Amino acid sequence: MNTDPLSEIRRVERSVSMAVADARSEAATAIAEAKRRAEQLIAEASARGQTAAEQRYQDGLARARDEAEKILGDGDGRVAALRRQAETHLPAAVDLVMTMVLPPPEEG
Repeated sequence: MNTDPLSEIRRVERSVSMAVADARSEAATAIAEAKRRAEQLIAEASARGQTAAEQRYQDGLARARDEAEKILGDGDGRVAALRRQAETHLPAAVDLVMTMVLPPPEEG
């Protein structure tokens, strides 16, 4: 067996160098895996966010359509009521216009 101190130092240096290289390799692998997992989590979160945003958009669009239909229905009802009211006042309005436009009838 070689008991030379320089040989022992070299052997220990090689051993330490190999341990450092192994540790660096393991660290690089762990970092790569962490980056891959982070990218995967970001992609999943983005997809969930897109789905949630689309759902909110569709919900808002449905509410807006319902509100528009209600407004149109209310407007149709109001138009019908105004038409009925106009029809009841039409003879009086025609008489008023006629008296304003035509000369008064001659008496006698």
